[in-house]
Amino acid sequence: MLARCAGKASGSIFWFWTLRNAQPWMAQRAVVRAGVAWPLS
Repeated sequence: MLARCAGKASGSIFWFWTLRNAQPWMAQRAVVRAGVAWPLS
C-alpha cells in the first residue's frame, strides 16, 4: 500500500519535472491535448 502511494507520488513528481523542463511548445501542446481530451473523458 505504501509502496503504491510512493510510486504514484514519484510518478507525479517525474511528470511535473518533465513538463517543467520541457520546451514551451511541448508543454503547450500537452495542455492543448489535455484540453481536447478533458470533455471526452
